[in-house]
Amino acid sequence: MKLIIENWRKFVENQQPITLDESQLLPEILKFDLNEELLNEVDTDPEAMSVDELREIPADEIIRIYDQMIPKQTKADIAGDRASKRAQMSGELRKTSAELDKYQKTGFFSKIVNSAKVVMNDIFNTDYEAFDKKSAEEKKKELNTKVNNNILQEFTPLEREIIRAIILFTGGNVPTVRAPLDFDQEQVGALGYLNKSITTWFTPTRETYEKSNIILSKLQQKEIEKSPELFRGLTLPVQSNKFVPITVYQVGRRINVGTFISFSTDPNVSWTVFSGVTNPEEGKISTMFIIPQGKLKRGIAVNEFSAVRGEDEIIASGEFKVTRMGVAPGSFEHWERYQFNSFEELYNDFEFGGVSFKDFYEHTGYASSAAMARDKPRLYQFFLDKAKVVIEMEQL
Repeated sequence: MKLIIENWRKFVENQQPITLDESQLLPEILKFDLNEELLNEVDTDPEAMSVDELREIPADEIIRIYDQMIPKQTKADIAGDRASKRAQMSGELRKTSAELDKYQKTGFFSKIVNSAKVVMNDIFNTDYEAFDKKSAEEKKKELNTKVNNNILQEFTPLEREIIRAIILFTGGNVPTVRAPLDFDQEQVGALGYLNKSITTWFTPTRETYEKSNIILSKLQQKEIEKSPELFRGLTLPVQSNKFVPITVYQVGRRINVGTFISFSTDPNVSWTVFSGVTNPEEGKISTMFIIPQGKLKRGIAVNEFSAVRGEDEIIASGEFKVTRMGVAPGSFEHWERYQFNSFEELYNDFEFGGVSFKDFYEHTGYASSAAMARDKPRLYQFFLDKAKVVIEMEQL
């Protein structure tokens, strides 16, 4: 309790905006075994744009181009035709790969005879039945590009940069998108991408992350007229030297969500995947952030090109204000019944089964959390993974 009081005193006196811990916003890195040499986007896309070129493009222009890209994913005839072509080329790729595998398994003498036939066909225009290994390898390479990197065929260089930027944020290393200079070449891996019928793959470089930062910084300036209700799950620290702890959250306080943060339209995704559990041993509180319908003023919906298929996701940034706080007691729908003006009030006054949040967190009357869990397993489990702090906010 002494720690919580000290945190409260320290940060209430200093009313700087709350800054979220951006390491909490890191998704799983999306990696595929491509069975190919790992190439960066310059190798896989000869028309890749430079950092300086992207800096020169106004935000309004990048937003306009992005809006024009959406129909290429949403229109059934366009997406359906692309999917049909990809399926056909995938079949040809499998066939060509099988023919090459079969050739590799033939004996040495057979390969000599086959090579002689290929040479004679080329020189004397004969028609001996022979397997042209070189042509097959070239065909395989071409088909592989069309199947696994088909954005080269249907999207402009700028559109492809936008797609790669969204992939890196939704399936790559989010902190590196925010701070490209922290890029670590030793930790890089190939990113493979398939959303509906669109495919691409590349190994990101620091420049790739720089470009992603530039593009997303401009895209998220897009004004939103009627934003849906949005959700984000996090585990917030009770004590932190770097970020303001949850102990000082209160209605009316401003929150800086950092350079970028993604919100989902599905509360279940935030509840089950991102909000985690309250853990007194680690000093973390399971938390759900909510933005009511119409309260996000700027942001960009990226679900049509997200690395996570099927998830409606909006990227935003900047400052927000806390409008309400409460506790969701095992069911997200009921949080409004248990509202409080601050985390301090919630911590002391919210009870379940005669046990307050404070009693649970400090295992009041017990030597340890484990002892409390053994004696009151149902109550302890409720606070551990069912009760979540809810913070409603609006963009400023």
